[in-house]
Amino acid sequence: MAADSRLTLSFPDQNFRDPENPNAKLLIAVPQSDATQKLFLAQSGIGISTCGDASIQNVPISGFIESFILTLPKEISVADAAEALLEYFKNIDPKLNTLFHVSGYTRQNNELSSELWIIGISGNHKVLNLKPGEQGARWNGQLDIINRLFLPVGIQEFEQEEPSKQFKPTGKFETVPHYGIDFNHLTLQDAVDLAVFAVRTTIDTMRFQARMRTVGGPIDVLVIKPDAARWLSRKQLHVTGSVSLPGPTNTPQEIQNFPILTENPVKQESPSE
Repeated sequence: MAADSRLTLSFPDQNFRDPENPNAKLLIAVPQSDATQKLFLAQSGIGISTCGDASIQNVPISGFIESFILTLPKEISVADAAEALLEYFKNIDPKLNTLFHVSGYTRQNNELSSELWIIGISGNHKVLNLKPGEQGARWNGQLDIINRLFLPVGIQEFEQEEPSKQFKPTGKFETVPHYGIDFNHLTLQDAVDLAVFAVRTTIDTMRFQARMRTVGGPIDVLVIKPDAARWLSRKQLHVTGSVSLPGPTNTPQEIQNFPILTENPVKQESPSE
């Protein structure tokens, strides 16, 4: 599983005025942060990712997801976790326009099989999108760029009735050669590279397009296997810029009191390195 880190805020421009239409509003979309958490690891090695509305009543949704994870039992199936997540957020805001991917392994007939559930809060749906043993890839959020790369597309034909008139679409499409991905033979490293490629390509393509750059920042990568789940890449809290005063040095006993901070220690480097 992979996710970007950009948070984009949308709000009306308070200074916009249209003399011809006093009720008109100009909506502004502003990249607010490149440190947003969109990918999470829950109990039983279950991964949860999110896209769509990133706040509930002006509170970041990441905090709600972390609180939800704390409510889960130590041992839980992927399907039960998906159902619990749907009910949790329906109780908070049933109109929330947010999608979740819930992925992991579930034991069936003494065998562990992978599952991917897609949850839609506003639509009140929970769909088993990748069934046990099925190979493939699923993506949501900013879809258009990756859809053009991974799915069959066509080039629309246009015609000009008269030299002085504009071109009009004919309704016909020229098929572009399409080469699918053989998911059955991808190694785990190939899957990691493909997931990062999808996010990175979306970020890099948006850089050159005349559009809002709603995808960006560091890419978090979570690998889930039948026996374990681990982060290949994950944002860490750190200090940016200059620090005027050094912080206190923690004693071994003090460090033991902060297991969350010491679980993934950050290597401290000097600015010159």
